[in-house]
Amino acid sequence: MVLHRDHRTDIASLAIDETILATQNNYLGVRANFEENVPYQTTIRGTYINGFYDTHTIPYGEAAYGFPEKGQTIVNVPDAQTITIWLDETPLNLNHAKLIELKRRYHLDAGFTTRSALYETMDGIQLWIHTKRLTHLSFKPLFMIDYTVESVNYEGNILIESTLNGDVENYVTTTDMRAGTHQAKRLKTVDISVHEDRAELTSETLSTYFKCTVGMTHSESFHYEEIDDAVIAHKTVHLAPNESFNFQKFALYYNDLDHSEMDSLLESGYHFVSTTPVADIYRLQTQALERFMPFGRIEITPEEGPALNESITYNLYQLFTAGAHSPRTNIPAKGLTGEGYEGHTFWDSEIYMVPFFLHADPKLALNLLEYRYYHLEAAREEAYKLGNPEGVKYAWRTISGQETSAYYPASTAQYHINSDIAYAIIQYYTLFKDDTFMVHKGLPVLLETARFFKDLVTKYDGKYHLHHVTGPDEYNAVVDDNYYTNAMLKHHLDFLLDYTKTRDDWLGDAERALFQDIANHIHLPFNEALNIDVQDASFLSKKPVDLAAIPDDKKPLLLHYHPLTIYRYQVLKQADTILAHTLLFDRPKQVMEDSFAFYEARTTHDSSLSYCIHATQAAKLGDIEKAYDYFIKTVDLDLTDSHKNTFHGLHLANLGGVYMALVYGFMGYTIGPITQIAPRLPKAWKSLKMTLRISASATVAVELSHAALVLTADEDAEMIVHDTRVALEENTPITIPNSWF
Repeated sequence: MVLHRDHRTDIASLAIDETILATQNNYLGVRANFEENVPYQTTIRGTYINGFYDTHTIPYGEAAYGFPEKGQTIVNVPDAQTITIWLDETPLNLNHAKLIELKRRYHLDAGFTTRSALYETMDGIQLWIHTKRLTHLSFKPLFMIDYTVESVNYEGNILIESTLNGDVENYVTTTDMRAGTHQAKRLKTVDISVHEDRAELTSETLSTYFKCTVGMTHSESFHYEEIDDAVIAHKTVHLAPNESFNFQKFALYYNDLDHSEMDSLLESGYHFVSTTPVADIYRLQTQALERFMPFGRIEITPEEGPALNESITYNLYQLFTAGAHSPRTNIPAKGLTGEGYEGHTFWDSEIYMVPFFLHADPKLALNLLEYRYYHLEAAREEAYKLGNPEGVKYAWRTISGQETSAYYPASTAQYHINSDIAYAIIQYYTLFKDDTFMVHKGLPVLLETARFFKDLVTKYDGKYHLHHVTGPDEYNAVVDDNYYTNAMLKHHLDFLLDYTKTRDDWLGDAERALFQDIANHIHLPFNEALNIDVQDASFLSKKPVDLAAIPDDKKPLLLHYHPLTIYRYQVLKQADTILAHTLLFDRPKQVMEDSFAFYEARTTHDSSLSYCIHATQAAKLGDIEKAYDYFIKTVDLDLTDSHKNTFHGLHLANLGGVYMALVYGFMGYTIGPITQIAPRLPKAWKSLKMTLRISASATVAVELSHAALVLTADEDAEMIVHDTRVALEENTPITIPNSWF
């Protein structure tokens, strides 16, 4: 399966494709910059190690108690992308030559990208540059460029310069608070070591003093020399028309947060690349995708052709490779494809990304959940800052566990993150029945996140209320009784009480009684006249807004209106109450339908977390054609740059939302004591094929058409299909005609 990005030579497209064709392996990410550089300011030349960060002081005009003092920024580490061809004293790049043809591909089955660029100089010399690039999925420190220069009509010498550059900077912007950092320079070079056949460069972050060592070597002999904060390896070769020269460049990235004994590991890395044939490096990359393909390659037979399948697989591939190589790290909101949101992790991981990994990579799902366990103490400090004597409050925006957002109304006040994390743990446990994880790591998180709310709730007129909170929708901040927050807390407490009912050592009688009372009497705002669950206590009293009257050049609203202006209106950035309905699906269907219609008319979808939830919930409610429309917007969000900021990195939550819409929406998948599905197919699709995990050990291949549903399990199992229990025998297809449901 191949994603094509051919003939995209304008400046805007080149900038976007730096993100789209980025390669990542959970640990290391490299943006798809031209090896020969481009002469435009609209470029972010970036390489990132997950969880490798620096800090900076957050400037406040007026600070207050408990505001975060330090921001955190993923660091752009030394650049090993650069390879330049010199003709006499002229470099072959867009400053000195015309780009005649450009072909770019993402080989999703094999895990690498390719680029073929035909340049013509002012003297009429034509040369092709062909590259294959990968960050290795098995040997994670490795970034490789397989480079070929080919002459069309030139005969003579060319000089090849291959660079490892330590003089790098982070992206800085003052026009979009969602992207960039406050300070460009985050690294200093502390050591360079040059040898006959390789070189190493060690850098250190300016504030955290973390170290990163990068080794560079090649498959052919080069001469290496140190120049300022860089190592340049160069080689002269002779070309004739229709001749080419090929070599591989190997860059090995290590850091002292993940690696002890970096010197010995670097030697092991050099040994790996010098003794492993290039064909085997590609073979190992393909093998590493074997566990992804059954879940990431979802096959649709659409009326519009195969492009949709390529787009879906692309989205899921980038999610699969985005982060959480160990419990030390999570998945940044942009993965390792850019610097948007400074490499921070949000609640997106638990709600939008864990659902995919429960199927495709349970170990990575566990890494994401264990990350929260290992940051319990940082979360305890956050709760203390908020005046809570018990429990923990997880940071809304973080890398290392501390809150880094300076704007508390849209961040710290999102207390729902505690219950979002609990929701993901509950989903994991319900599917895998992993009591070892639950007792040692999951339950401590569930308990401490619940205890945070003991002092937060207020009982009034027989109901428990949560005041001055912000739900998922950041256009309605610091409100009372946000429906999503309260409903998710109830789900959180209900599971905790049930799981600990035979474990008296975890909850005392008084605490159990309080949690039960809160769960039974938490206020869930409802309006009988409209038959809707109300987003918060004040939402219906706000001014209505006509979304059609808002000019396109004033979107997203957060970049063009003061927050207090936005807060006055019945307008949503993203799904909020609808998200609660999607995740819990515990309300009368008519209430959910009426609520969907009400909030849909007031939602701008300024957040990339929105289309996918509307697609998923519309499908669950049976409005398949509306779900289809939202789904196409979800799949295309980055590939078409519909939010106009893909340049800053992929929208990882949206990538997870692609999977949610397909599996939890169209397939109607629900985790429970017995896994349920309630599949429905849009008119535009002839068939839908996917593999689902239905228990810790069992998976089932599903093929849905307008005529029938075919299920094939890899072991004896049970499922519920449209409320009817179905017994499955190992490797024996069972066909259910659609007339049955």
